[in-house]
Amino acid sequence: MEFHNGVLSPESLPQISQLSFTPVERSYIKIRRLITAVVVIVCLVLTAVAWLVIPDLLPAAGIPAKIITGALTFISTLIAVYCWLADPKKCFALREHDLSYQSGLIVRKTVTQPITRVQHVEVKQGPIERRYDLACLLAYSAGGHMHTFVILGLRFEVAKQMRAFILEHKEAVRDEQ
Repeated sequence: MEFHNGVLSPESLPQISQLSFTPVERSYIKIRRLITAVVVIVCLVLTAVAWLVIPDLLPAAGIPAKIITGALTFISTLIAVYCWLADPKKCFALREHDLSYQSGLIVRKTVTQPITRVQHVEVKQGPIERRYDLACLLAYSAGGHMHTFVILGLRFEVAKQMRAFILEHKEAVRDEQ
């Protein structure tokens, strides 16, 4: 076999923008929004209680309770708004030779994993996910003990089909070699 290592121009490379991504399930986004809203409401209630009950939370340090509770209110609201806007931006693409996941609101992140490099893939469901027939797909790559990425908000059947495709494709490629 002769070794070839030709030069590629950036213009000839496949464009990630041409990749057809599939958004996560709408029910996943609704559930995440509900959970985020509940967490923020609990934080705001605890903040209000702290504001009213404890006049000076840290008097020795000179930090009044109103500053701390105001900061907690601002941070919890900021996290809720970020989750509200960022979750609909999550999407995935499964192609013949790779799996991609895109997320992020301010900083867009795209992770692409060649299927031949996937060592292990699993489908997980928590109690809330089971209730709404959702699952997440975890892909583990060679050389790492952590998952390369996780695709949240998949229909359970879709997650199982993706897992089966990845495992079958790995076997087919290994048999060809």
